[in-house]
Amino acid sequence: MRYQDTLILLIIVSVLFIPGCVKRPAVYNQPEIAEGIWEKAWVDPEIIMSDSLFTLIRSDRVDSFYVDNPLSATGIKSLEFTISDSVCFVYVKLENDAQGTITPLLAHKFPAGFYKLTPTKKAGEILKLRADICGDKRIVFIK
Repeated sequence: MRYQDTLILLIIVSVLFIPGCVKRPAVYNQPEIAEGIWEKAWVDPEIIMSDSLFTLIRSDRVDSFYVDNPLSATGIKSLEFTISDSVCFVYVKLENDAQGTITPLLAHKFPAGFYKLTPTKKAGEILKLRADICGDKRIVFIK
């Protein structure tokens, strides 16, 4: 009886131990990521502010999707920024090289989210958006 118990125990340990030592092939259930053009998608965007000079949109999240045949760019640059804190002060002004500040566009506290400020008109001269977003300074040139 002792011999049978020892043999059964040895078989059970072998059954549990040997498969753990065998190297199994890796299993990947991930789709391949295509190389090419990825476009940003604003999920459920809402217009926060809009006037004759700019439009500001906000979204809780952004995503991306693959594009086989991208459309040509409009040429109008936008200022995109993310606020991760609960509330943050944002200041944006429109400038040119000759006069400096043309007009302040935005001075407001905003909650967390993804934002995009787009000028509504394309100017003939080179203008720039100078921004202070949560203390982080940025410049975007508009042609």
